[in-house]
Amino acid sequence: MNFRTTLTDERGKVVGFVDAKLEAAHELNEACRSSLVRLSRATRGAVSTRLVYRVKRSHLDPALRGTGLGVDLYVHAVEDASAEGYALMADSCVALTASGRRTSEAALRAWASRRFQAAVLVDGLVAAARPTI
Repeated sequence: MNFRTTLTDERGKVVGFVDAKLEAAHELNEACRSSLVRLSRATRGAVSTRLVYRVKRSHLDPALRGTGLGVDLYVHAVEDASAEGYALMADSCVALTASGRRTSEAALRAWASRRFQAAVLVDGLVAAARPTI
């Protein structure tokens, strides 16, 4: 199962997206597996420990980079994944991607940002929406 979170401009043109694929958690490296378990506990079981959405590809138009919209895009992707009962993980949680690509520096900066970490629960390279009361 796949999903795409998009960011559109005022004219409705897609200017950014995050594509993710649902994958088995046993494929994660040990650090990310542990992060997923901790996030499941923190969300009171609202996110699965068996399956997780893995970011396969993301893009933000170059003119919009450095504006904070990339962080917003990832926050929405985490919320979309969590609404389905899954966490979202960075591609680097798997030993090596089929294409040999790793999580980009820009994506790592978004995940490490204070704004991202204030908006969603983050444990390493795995994130879930904050539980609602």
